[in-house]
Amino acid sequence: MARRRRTALLLLSLLLTLACLGFSLSWGSPGLPLSSHCDGWRFFNPGPPASRTVMDFIRWRLGRRSGWVQKRSITPAAPPPSALAEGLRATFVNHSTVLLQLSGVNALTDPIWSNRASPVSFAGPRRGAIPGLRFEELPAIQLVLLSHNHYDHLDRATLKSLAQRDPDLVLICPLNNLRCLKGLGLRHVLQLDWWQGADPLPGVHVTLVPARHFSGRGPDDYDLSLWGGFVLQAGGHSVYFAGDTAWAGHFEEIARRFPRLDLALLPIGAFSPRWFMHDVHMAPEEAAEAWGVLQPKACMAIHQGTFALGDDQGDEAGVLYGQAMRLRGAAAADIWVPENGDSRSWP
Repeated sequence: MARRRRTALLLLSLLLTLACLGFSLSWGSPGLPLSSHCDGWRFFNPGPPASRTVMDFIRWRLGRRSGWVQKRSITPAAPPPSALAEGLRATFVNHSTVLLQLSGVNALTDPIWSNRASPVSFAGPRRGAIPGLRFEELPAIQLVLLSHNHYDHLDRATLKSLAQRDPDLVLICPLNNLRCLKGLGLRHVLQLDWWQGADPLPGVHVTLVPARHFSGRGPDDYDLSLWGGFVLQAGGHSVYFAGDTAWAGHFEEIARRFPRLDLALLPIGAFSPRWFMHDVHMAPEEAAEAWGVLQPKACMAIHQGTFALGDDQGDEAGVLYGQAMRLRGAAAADIWVPENGDSRSWP
């Protein structure tokens, strides 16, 4: 009986992690828009197809390193200003959640305040540090940028709380993510395709830009919704939020179309093991290469320090990113691997 229980728990753990990483066994859904990144049944990444399989996932999990990081003690930051009339302020909340304040607009990227990045509350990736801002001390949010539907980025509990607190907020997401947002009370949702733009608020322009990643939350929706990053423009400032992405040629096209970025939010974590993660997550060295291509005035390292989604240990991603940035000639002030709650402001 004990052996059966252990086997059942192991299978449950594997299934939950499969769901968190977006693996599923669905056959697709006809009727999606035909494009360079959608065949009418599924969305896909242009270029070489991803090589990961479910068997690769099982192989990784069976040989996975443990101990990632001990839970860190975090003192949440003081409440941020209610708004900025001018200038730009960025606060790293945790993982890929950043509070962006510019020209009277308060925007959140991929907000998650839940204790686990998981479809259930009792299992799945658990946070290693609390959020750097208390949810109840957030200023009024006017805009949410949602990059894709994985559990560490689309957190239904947080989105529902935001919709209740700030009912007039506008949420912008890639195509066909509305199905994951039903029942949350969100009144204003805009879905965009790559390179499509929108003006969700006066004086604010948002463009969905490509990313090399994938989507899925369970056994029936693998790659049925699009993924991407965003360029947010307001008050003369431009901020690039990369979302989740592997290294690919889209960085050069983003740099060409948006040559004067003030701030880039680049993911550096969950990069190990490379044989498994290289198709979906950048290594820290590749994030430094993206910085070199984009040439933003400032850069923040995200997708690190909170949820153990890969084999990289503790501050390994941040250390490697700093080394790679220095090799590329970055000044110390350009190497920002924030702790939860850290913020910076620019005039």
